[in-house]
Amino acid sequence: LEQALEGAKQAQESDSLEKLEAAISELTSASHKLAEAMYEKADAEPTGPSGAGPADPAADADGGGDEVIDAEYVDVDEQAK
Repeated sequence: LEQALEGAKQAQESDSLEKLEAAISELTSASHKLAEAMYEKADAEPTGPSGAGPADPAADADGGGDEVIDAEYVDVDEQAK
Protein backbone atom coordinates (compact mmCIF):
# COMPACT_ATOMS: atom_id res chain seq x y z
CA LEU A 1 0.00 0.00 0.00
CA GLU A 2 2.82 2.39 0.86
CA GLN A 3 4.53 1.64 -2.46
CA ALA A 4 1.30 2.29 -4.34
CA LEU A 5 0.83 5.55 -2.47
CA GLU A 6 4.37 6.64 -3.26
CA GLY A 7 3.80 5.72 -6.93
CA ALA A 8 0.65 7.84 -6.98
CA LYS A 9 2.54 10.81 -5.54
CA GLN A 10 5.24 10.46 -8.21
CA ALA A 11 2.62 10.11 -10.96
CA GLN A 12 0.91 13.28 -9.75
CA GLU A 13 4.18 15.18 -9.98
CA SER A 14 4.88 13.86 -13.49
CA ASP A 15 1.75 15.51 -14.97
CA SER A 16 1.18 12.41 -17.12
CA LEU A 17 -2.45 11.31 -17.25
CA GLU A 18 -1.52 7.73 -18.21
CA LYS A 19 0.89 7.39 -15.28
CA LEU A 20 -1.67 8.90 -12.91
CA GLU A 21 -4.42 6.52 -14.05
CA ALA A 22 -2.09 3.54 -13.67
CA ALA A 23 -1.07 4.71 -10.20
CA ILE A 24 -4.71 5.16 -9.19
CA SER A 25 -5.47 1.64 -10.39
CA GLU A 26 -2.52 0.25 -8.43
CA LEU A 27 -3.54 2.20 -5.32
CA THR A 28 -7.12 0.93 -5.60
CA SER A 29 -5.91 -2.64 -5.92
CA ALA A 30 -3.65 -2.26 -2.90
CA SER A 31 -6.45 -0.78 -0.79
CA HIS A 32 -8.73 -3.66 -1.76
CA LYS A 33 -6.08 -6.14 -0.62
CA LEU A 34 -5.79 -4.27 2.67
CA ALA A 35 -9.56 -4.33 3.19
CA GLU A 36 -9.64 -8.04 2.39
CA ALA A 37 -6.95 -8.74 4.97
CA MET A 38 -8.82 -6.67 7.57
CA TYR A 39 -12.08 -8.54 6.97
CA GLU A 40 -10.32 -11.90 7.15
CA LYS A 41 -8.77 -10.92 10.47
CA ALA A 42 -12.12 -9.71 11.80
CA ASP A 43 -13.80 -12.97 10.75
CA ALA A 44 -11.11 -15.02 12.50
CA GLU A 45 -11.59 -13.28 15.87
CA PRO A 46 -14.13 -14.84 18.23
CA THR A 47 -17.15 -12.64 18.89
CA GLY A 48 -19.04 -14.62 21.50
CA PRO A 49 -21.97 -17.02 21.35
CA SER A 50 -24.40 -14.79 19.44
CA GLY A 51 -21.79 -13.52 17.01
CA ALA A 52 -22.40 -9.84 17.66
CA GLY A 53 -23.11 -7.36 20.37
CA PRO A 54 -22.84 -7.53 24.13
CA ALA A 55 -23.98 -10.57 26.11
CA ASP A 56 -26.79 -8.52 27.68
CA PRO A 57 -28.62 -6.57 24.96
CA ALA A 58 -30.31 -4.36 27.56
CA ALA A 59 -26.97 -3.06 28.83
CA ASP A 60 -25.78 0.28 27.50
CA ALA A 61 -22.31 1.77 27.49
CA ASP A 62 -23.26 3.80 30.55
CA GLY A 63 -24.17 0.67 32.50
CA GLY A 64 -27.95 0.85 32.19
CA GLY A 65 -30.80 1.40 29.80
CA ASP A 66 -33.07 4.35 29.35
CA GLU A 67 -35.67 4.78 32.04
CA VAL A 68 -39.12 4.14 30.59
CA ILE A 69 -42.09 5.86 32.17
CA ASP A 70 -45.55 4.43 31.54
CA ALA A 71 -48.10 7.20 31.20
CA GLU A 72 -51.61 7.83 29.92
CA TYR A 73 -52.56 10.82 27.83
CA VAL A 74 -55.74 12.37 26.48
CA ASP A 75 -55.94 13.56 22.88
CA VAL A 76 -57.46 17.01 23.29
CA ASP A 77 -58.57 17.17 19.65
CA GLU A 78 -60.42 13.84 19.94
CA GLN A 79 -62.05 14.88 23.22
CA ALA A 80 -63.42 18.07 21.62
CA LYS A 81 -65.40 16.12 18.97
